[in-house]
Amino acid sequence: MFAVFQTDEEKEADKKRSDKFNTWLGETLEERKKKKEAEGVKGKENKSKKERINEVKEKKEKKLEKHKHEVEKLINDLHRTIAAIKSAHEVLPGDETEAKNWVHKAKRYMARAKDSSALEDLAEDTPYNDHAGYLRSHVVGARTALDNINIDKQELIKFNQELGAIIKHIKELAEKIYGHLNLIGQVEQQKKKVQKSGGATGARRVGRIKPIR
Repeated sequence: MFAVFQTDEEKEADKKRSDKFNTWLGETLEERKKKKEAEGVKGKENKSKKERINEVKEKKEKKLEKHKHEVEKLINDLHRTIAAIKSAHEVLPGDETEAKNWVHKAKRYMARAKDSSALEDLAEDTPYNDHAGYLRSHVVGARTALDNINIDKQELIKFNQELGAIIKHIKELAEKIYGHLNLIGQVEQQKKKVQKSGGATGARRVGRIKPIR
């Protein structure tokens, strides 16, 4: 019944019922909270301090390993980009269509590198966070440069030199944090993995890279 039609007695009875329900609900929630807390404490008591430390350590190691793997994938994609661009400038001057196909292939690798969160995760909870963000901006810049690159031998060689500098700095930063990296490695090895595909064009300067401080 709507309150506007209730008598004073009905209102009082409703209030008592409401108060009773709220008291019961409060007690029930409090009991559940205490029970949950007690179970949590009991679970902790069943584990030794050493076991708890090992669990935390194991979680950190798994997270670190995942981040390391993402960084390795990023660097390998950048190496593949260099390999594709190298293949492009090697057929110039002369076969511009073939060169465009290789540049298109490079764009695909760079797009994957640009979308990678590896550099954001790389320096998480370390003093190198700002530098990782700075390097990521260069990776994004390199992808944009490919959209504007001319199919010109010297311009493609210049792009590769600048992208190579970015890779060098990413590797240095990653090795400071993770130690040894499992990378595919040399451009010639990457070239064997890169397959030809469709056309495109586009490089502004990627820019000089600041050293890690």
